[in-house]
Amino acid sequence: MRAPREPFWYVAGACAVALVVLIVVLFLVPAPAPAPTVTVESIHWQVKQQAPTNGTPEYAEQWINQSGSIWGFPLTVAPGGTFNDSLVLISQVPFDSYLCGVTVAPPLVLLGNFPSFPMVLRHEEDNTFTLTLGVDASGGTTIAGMGVVDAVTCGVPS
Repeated sequence: MRAPREPFWYVAGACAVALVVLIVVLFLVPAPAPAPTVTVESIHWQVKQQAPTNGTPEYAEQWINQSGSIWGFPLTVAPGGTFNDSLVLISQVPFDSYLCGVTVAPPLVLLGNFPSFPMVLRHEEDNTFTLTLGVDASGGTTIAGMGVVDAVTCGVPS
């Protein structure tokens, strides 16, 4: 058999070989499995606050239990990944107070917050703040987070 003399056949042959290699790579070589994620089922926040004034607590909430689809849970995060969580404290007293800080229990890690703490909580208003939380857990695990919203230990007078 004679080799073709026209360059067209060399190009066509090379394209056919490239197409066969592409088909083999796309359809016959298995793709790597995606990394397992961490599932955050819920976060339960305890709101530490001053003793009630005339029977009225500082904030409407003593516990904020974030779970279920209305809160966006469960959510999935890559191991070592982050997510944002916004909370609202509803002040029920006729004076401004302060949000001192937030702590979380492992495997959650507090990476940042906005606005910064201590934060002034305006009286008789909804006061929103956002936390950036990290997840220090291995893939394939399911966690229920715990945290404390501290409105007591600032050392700032109410």
